[in-house]
Amino acid sequence: MYFEYCQEVATDFEKVLESDEEYDVIIYAGENMKALHAHLFVLCTRSQYFRTGFSKKWAEKKDGKFIFKKPNISYEIFKIILRFIYCGKIDFTNLQSSEVFELLMAVDELSIQTLINCIQEYLIKYKKEFLQQQCSVEILDTFYQHDSFTDLWNFSLRKICEEPEILFNSNKFINLSEHLLEFLLKQDDLNLDEILIWDGLIKWCLAQHSNISHDVKKWDKDNFTTMERTIHRFIPLIRFYGISQEDFNLKVFPYKKLLPDKMINNIFTLHSSNAKVTNEKLNIFNVQSPRKSKDIYDSTLINPQHFAIFSSWIEKENDSHYNARNIPYNFNLLYRASRDGNTAADFHKKCDNKGATIVIAKVTDSEQIVGGYNPLFWNEKCNTNKSTNDSFIFTLTDRTNFQTAKVSYSNGDPNSIQNYSVHGPVFGATDLYENNGSNWCSKSDSISYPKIDEMPIGKFYVDDYEVFQKHINYPTTQSTPTHSPTNSTSRRRQFRVRHGRRFVRHKSSSKMSNNFNNTSSNNVDDDEDIILKRLNSKISVMIAEAEAALNSKVEVTELEMILAKEKEHDERIMKEFGIQTLNVHSYNYNN
Repeated sequence: MYFEYCQEVATDFEKVLESDEEYDVIIYAGENMKALHAHLFVLCTRSQYFRTGFSKKWAEKKDGKFIFKKPNISYEIFKIILRFIYCGKIDFTNLQSSEVFELLMAVDELSIQTLINCIQEYLIKYKKEFLQQQCSVEILDTFYQHDSFTDLWNFSLRKICEEPEILFNSNKFINLSEHLLEFLLKQDDLNLDEILIWDGLIKWCLAQHSNISHDVKKWDKDNFTTMERTIHRFIPLIRFYGISQEDFNLKVFPYKKLLPDKMINNIFTLHSSNAKVTNEKLNIFNVQSPRKSKDIYDSTLINPQHFAIFSSWIEKENDSHYNARNIPYNFNLLYRASRDGNTAADFHKKCDNKGATIVIAKVTDSEQIVGGYNPLFWNEKCNTNKSTNDSFIFTLTDRTNFQTAKVSYSNGDPNSIQNYSVHGPVFGATDLYENNGSNWCSKSDSISYPKIDEMPIGKFYVDDYEVFQKHINYPTTQSTPTHSPTNSTSRRRQFRVRHGRRFVRHKSSSKMSNNFNNTSSNNVDDDEDIILKRLNSKISVMIAEAEAALNSKVEVTELEMILAKEKEHDERIMKEFGIQTLNVHSYNYNN
């Protein structure tokens, strides 16, 4: 028979600590050097740190007692540590989060690994909010440098990878050690637009050399040499193919002297390629594959980058206008045929009267997907046709190759969107529609939508199809009344942001055509400045009109009308000055 009385032993040892009898160690803790009494045999038995220290006679001895001084550990924290050493007890109840963290640093210094593990578990389980708030540069460096903080490091790294803005937008980002920055850039799941990672890297490098201008146009040869030495180790860690062609031209290419010529040529070649760009091909070109986006969409057919393309098409922009990390809409899965039933009735039960939706279907025995966008709504009871210029149909002949994406917008035909109880989604008269469950159809005599040559013709089968409801992803939510000044200000800010994005695109587009046709003439820049100033003048009038409308308690729908008017006005001005809305995929950089 076997008995254990561990608790009784622990209680007796706690009494020894509290009794202050026969102590032979005096510990002076904290800045005030307040004394604590302990027993050498207990400290050496329970702690490798004390065992090593006393065996090497680090501690002085006075009046037959060992003297141990620890001014960097407070008296209260050391009392907690001694109690754990003597009886294995730790009580976090009355400790503030900051005190728990202070305790962690102290026990790490004293190499009490059991208590280190205990504190890590407590912080991660009960103090997540505190840890998230403390994901500062200093804390990350601390976790990174201490092998004993494995659990906390993994937790913090996961948090940073999920929400890198916490770190990259911090004023202290520039204080990251180069080793920690290198480690973070190696992460395949760093959930941040690659161009923002590049911007952060440039910001960090510039902060290491305060004498170098933030304007790359003002750099001399020595500046480029200095920056090249600083950034060299990080260049292989940037996923340049994950940067859109437009952003690469605008924000990366100006720093071309910092980058290997071969790498730049490889990126241009890959961007201009019409063939499928596989990981194998990226390896051949010695280019890292894009990072993994956090998939927040419940789709078995497509990934976040597809939704970025759909969002670009919804706003009638080029395919790369949005990327997986700046999608302005939420897409909520309403219906999946394989899950909810593959009949017209099943479709209408889930999708009717839900507003704008996007439909995606995967063609059987292929990687092709087809589908369409309905900006209105579905309703089997209507049995009516709807006209719109904003709906579209699309296809990707290879859903893994975004270069194969093709879109066709409605020509405003009365049959742009059709509602029938015997059919699922119907786009156009015969352009694309669900015929009977997995049986779909697309006729060659396109009526409502210009023909897409890659679209399957006649009847074809699909493995599955999904329908997503589109919601506007507003940056913030206001609890104030609709017509409050705060709400109007917020909407004005959104207007400026959206307007500014379009304005920058025009500016960057004109720069691209100048940069890559080898026509580096000052006259080109001067002409561009004149055009942009005139554009800015006209756009200012539009902003003033919009703000006047907002101050008159304009509703959100009216604001959208203003934005539509502004877009048409933009295009008219661009046409006046001979600026085209450019498709960045059409450039030939080998000219």
